[in-house]
Amino acid sequence: MVAQTRARLASGDARAARQAAGVSAAEFARVIRVSRTAVGEWETGRKRPDAGHALAYGQLLARVAGFLAVIVVAVAGCSSAPPLIPSPATTVTAEATNPPLASTGPVSVTPVRPPASAPPPKQVSDPKQVTGSLAGMHCAYRGKQPDVLPDPACSPGAYDPLITAKVLCAKGYSTRSYRPPVYQTARFELEQAMPAYGLANIPGSASELDHLIPLTLGGANDASNLWPQLGPVPNPKDRVEVDLHRWVCGVQGAAAESRLKSARLAIAADWTTALETLGIRSRT
Repeated sequence: MVAQTRARLASGDARAARQAAGVSAAEFARVIRVSRTAVGEWETGRKRPDAGHALAYGQLLARVAGFLAVIVVAVAGCSSAPPLIPSPATTVTAEATNPPLASTGPVSVTPVRPPASAPPPKQVSDPKQVTGSLAGMHCAYRGKQPDVLPDPACSPGAYDPLITAKVLCAKGYSTRSYRPPVYQTARFELEQAMPAYGLANIPGSASELDHLIPLTLGGANDASNLWPQLGPVPNPKDRVEVDLHRWVCGVQGAAAESRLKSARLAIAADWTTALETLGIRSRT
């Protein structure tokens, strides 16, 4: 895909396809996590993206184009697979040899109510690296678009206990200091997250690898906190994340730490009701 994407960028075909899908270069830049200028330089042939960014651009282009075909995703019951064991030492790298997982085709299912009790979020400290694994997991979405939720048995959420409210709310703090490189997240999404959630056999599936507990709330890069979120980019969960971060940082000291704990639990349990659960009025 890397060579093909570079060729499409150089020819201008990639830019035309993105525009036809109705997605701005700025949104592509946000998802790929580069500057708007970088995307513009790739699409006009002035510069060539490295392999990791070319892969991420190509995958995103395929998915936003596929979303126009209206992929219908419903939800089955939760997976019976055992919870993951955090393994910070296990890192998905460009040299990893994990083979692509086998997967089943799309299955039409009906929405179900969230489980009465879900596994609590895990505590994992893994700055700048993807850890853990979804290998062998069979995960089922809950809800329906645009309010799709991950399978709590596969994706209960994870956060870094070392990232406190004091750290998150400090002037100048950026999630770039914690976010893993694009080549790691792109490979994890393609080889593990999408097959685990049954998307591998749906060409052009519109999804974005999402931190269930976002980095803006101290979320970890562990597999238990990463899931292929369905729908358009940007998506409604982004606004929830902004409101929760603003709410946490609206106070200081112990009050902020208490709010951070509540925000993590609420968004991991159900991001669609997190604001209502905490009594927060959206400002976005």
